Amino acid sequence: MMMLTAAGDPVVEIAISVLDADIASAIDHAVSSAPHPVVIIHQITDPTYRWTKPLPDHVRYVVSTELGLAASRNRALDEAIGDIIVLADGDTTLWPGAIEGIVEAYRRHRDAAAITFRSSSDTRWDEDFVHNWRTVGQIYSLITTYRPDWLRHHQVRFDERFGLGALYPQGEENILLADIRRRGGMVVGCPERIIDDPGPTSGDVFTPDRITTKVVVARRMYGWLAGAGAALAFFITKRDHYRHSGVTVRSYWSAAWRGLRADLNTD
Repeated sequence: MMMLTAAGDPVVEIAISVLDADIASAIDHAVSSAPHPVVIIHQITDPTYRWTKPLPDHVRYVVSTELGLAASRNRALDEAIGDIIVLADGDTTLWPGAIEGIVEAYRRHRDAAAITFRSSSDTRWDEDFVHNWRTVGQIYSLITTYRPDWLRHHQVRFDERFGLGALYPQGEENILLADIRRRGGMVVGCPERIIDDPGPTSGDVFTPDRITTKVVVARRMYGWLAGAGAALAFFITKRDHYRHSGVTVRSYWSAAWRGLRADLNTD
C-alpha cells in the first residue's frame, strides 16, 4: 500500500548503511534529513558500537550482525516503509532539492520499479530514458532508487556475493538492475542530480582481483559469453589503466580466466 504525504506525494525514505564506529556521522545525516523518514542499518562487529542515545521520530535504527554492503542493502529493503527508497552511506550528502526531484521523476514514470539519477559530477544522460542491458552496467548504487514493494513482490534482492565486504567487491547494484529487467520491471534514468558526490573512483585502479570481479559480474548479469566479451572489451579499452597499475598481459588474462571459471552456483 502506498504511503502518501499530506500533499498526496509518495513517501521517499532514505536508507543509510554504516559499519561500526561510522555510526556518528550517519546519525548526523539522518537527523538533518527531517522530515523525511530514515532507516539506519548499523552493521556491527562489536556490541560497544551500538547506538544507545535517543533519536528523533523520523529516524529508525536497526542493528545487523550480517556483514557486507549487499546484506545491509537487503536489510534496508526489508525494513523500508516508504514508497521509494534512496540508498546512502554514512557520509552521503543529498543534493539540494533531491527529494523533490525524486518524487517528480516517479510522477513522470509511475510504472518504474527503479529510477537512476545523477551525482553532482555526472555529465551523462541529459534527458529521461529507459535503461537497456548495457546502460544498467554503468550505474553505481548511490544514484539509484527503488520501489521496495515491487522488489519484495517479485522477490528481487541484492546478490550478497557481490559488493563491499563480499567475495566479489563490486557490481551488486548492476546485477540488481539487470535482475529487475529480467523480471519484467522497468528501470528508468533521469537527469536530476540527487547526491553531492564525485562519482565512482575505483575504476582508476586495476588489480587482478578487480579484473576477475568485472568478468564475474558480467557473467552473473548476462551469462558466460558476456563474461568473455567483457574480458576482451576491458583488455582493449582499459589497456592504459591496467598497465599503469602494473598488471601485465599475462596476469590480466590469468585474472580474467579465473572470472570465467568461477562457480557461481556455489560461491
